[in-house]
Amino acid sequence: MIDAVSAIATGALVIDVRERDAFERGHIVGALAVPLEELRRRATEFAGITDKELIIYCGDGSTLGPEGTKVLNDARHPDAKNLTEGYSGWKTAGHPVASGAK
Repeated sequence: MIDAVSAIATGALVIDVRERDAFERGHIVGALAVPLEELRRRATEFAGITDKELIIYCGDGSTLGPEGTKVLNDARHPDAKNLTEGYSGWKTAGHPVASGAK
């Protein structure tokens, strides 16, 4: 797992690329809900954020998260990284989670 806890503590931007209903059921505290298709449309906007590391995640870290990370890497944001364990790994590890819309 990337050191997401440290990255978040130092101001990383966390992006949940799952569908909004999955985000509302549970997400990493402070994460933004940006479903993958929306991220594709807004990739240059996020690539313009150069002063923060971007942590991208999906449910299990092996489907949408890697795709979202590639979208941002291709849009020239080399600091975008996939949370390989995804939301489920984060929650299982006992890290802070929230529910509801944001």
